Amino acid sequence: MEIEINDSRTIEEIQSEFSGEYPYLNIEFLTGLGKKKGVASKSDLFPRQRKLGSIRDNHFDGSISLGAEKTVREVLDELENKFGLRAQIFRKFGSMWIETGLTDHWSLSLQNSEGHEISETFIKK
Repeated sequence: MEIEINDSRTIEEIQSEFSGEYPYLNIEFLTGLGKKKGVASKSDLFPRQRKLGSIRDNHFDGSISLGAEKTVREVLDELENKFGLRAQIFRKFGSMWIETGLTDHWSLSLQNSEGHEISETFIKK
């Protein structure tokens, strides 16, 4: 899977495509402060309606590959280094979303599978 990155796209468009492929994962884009703190709070997240051009440092247009074996850390690093976007990926945990920080070395596929398994366990209870 590839997602196009350019200044005219909105955060919501990127999130929709990402979650279409990985329904138990969510990607959020952070203000500079959110990245420095290490843990994102709601106030550190850009609104979904914002255009990428207004939040990124590097205005290079291109695409990012989000293959199943790519790790969360690889995705986050590529978004920041290639496109100037600071992001965080969250995994579904029942009815909540948790940061993947401690498991950023896991693949997108494994993260998504874990989110599915945990969420299904919560639903069955």
